[in-house]
Amino acid sequence: MPAPRYGHAAVCLDGKLCLVGGFSASKVVDTVDCLNPATGVWSCITRMPTPLSPVSALVWNQKLYVVGGSIKTNVTARAEVNCFDPRDATWHSMPQMQSRRAFHGLVALSSALVQPTL
Repeated sequence: MPAPRYGHAAVCLDGKLCLVGGFSASKVVDTVDCLNPATGVWSCITRMPTPLSPVSALVWNQKLYVVGGSIKTNVTARAEVNCFDPRDATWHSMPQMQSRRAFHGLVALSSALVQPTL
């Protein structure tokens, strides 16, 4: 991994292990760093529109969805949802969540993204 981090999300995208956002070296990062298991090489495939940690992410329909998080430590969580399409390397803003979230889970069920509510 390029640098130690925590508060990131981990997903499998296009056969690579990807770490999304997180907190590293006393700052929130905007990188999506991926490990190619065939070569053992890490690379940054994109930068998120906003640095986020702690953040949730998942891959659904071959796209990376990044949800919630915050831009600094001890700052109000965010409601934004962003989608990265690796086919054309573009980010798209999606409709925001109804409430702000950080330290949350995220799953895909059938045809919807779902965030469990406590």
